[in-house]
Amino acid sequence: MTALPDWMRPPRLEGWFAEDLDRLPEAPRHTELIDGALVFMTSPQRAWHGRLVTALTTTLMA
Repeated sequence: MTALPDWMRPPRLEGWFAEDLDRLPEAPRHTELIDGALVFMTSPQRAWHGRLVTALTTTLMA
C-alpha cells in the first residue's frame, strides 16, 4: 500500500474548505468537495454515456 500524497491530507481537523480546493493544482479534474471531504469522480464521458444521452434526448424530443 502506498502513502497518501501530502496534498491529499486535509489542512485542518474540520476538513477541506472551498478555498483549499481552489489551491490544489494536483487534484484530478473531477474533484468535488462534500462535507469537508474530497471526492474524486471519474468522468462519465464514455461511448456508452454518449449513446445514452442521445437515446434520452431522442425519446424526450419525440
